[in-house]
Amino acid sequence: MRLGKWLTYVAFVLMILWTAAFGLFAAGYALEDPGGVPGALMVAVPAAVVVLLALLALWRPTWASPVFVVLVAAVLAVAVLDTFRLGFDRNVVGPVGAVSDLVVAAGLAFLGLRRSKLAGLLLVVLSLGTFGILMARTVGAGPDRPPLSAILTGSSGVGLVPMLVIGVLFLVAGFLLHEGRDDVLPTSGGSPSGTTGRHHRSTRRQATRPRHPAAP
Repeated sequence: MRLGKWLTYVAFVLMILWTAAFGLFAAGYALEDPGGVPGALMVAVPAAVVVLLALLALWRPTWASPVFVVLVAAVLAVAVLDTFRLGFDRNVVGPVGAVSDLVVAAGLAFLGLRRSKLAGLLLVVLSLGTFGILMARTVGAGPDRPPLSAILTGSSGVGLVPMLVIGVLFLVAGFLLHEGRDDVLPTSGGSPSGTTGRHHRSTRRQATRPRHPAAP
């Protein structure tokens, strides 16, 4: 169980470092072009969404789980539209697909502290799904299609390998945690959770139960 917790913290730190680095890089471009109020909004809105997702994942992981499932599906749909230029003009709105991946991946890092296996699974699905979408566009480009390395180093694919590796770390950590419990952080109020918590509550009830004298 201790190894599972350490792997979870390692995966969390790696995801935060990667999303922070990529986010600062994208923010720099947004503040430069288009710059001004539009550029500031392009930075502030994704950052606010990440904060909301993090709070939801930490405080209400049960509610957050289906929300993140829907978000991953929505991000993959956005990736299809962005990759095939269906309704998105990157010269106007920027790399929507890459930013959407970044926002959801950052939120999933916090979910991984509560639901390691689910967060890991969704990260793997998000990375492989996005890679498959990029590959579909590349294959459709004909004989002049770019090499695989070009896909993984472009703005939409540069984070797919780190996302996949971190997702696998979360998955392994979730399976290593004691009795399949995915909560690394303690529950609210510091109360025990899972089987251990039920055992402590049962012990307290037995200790406070009045003892009746034995019948003669």
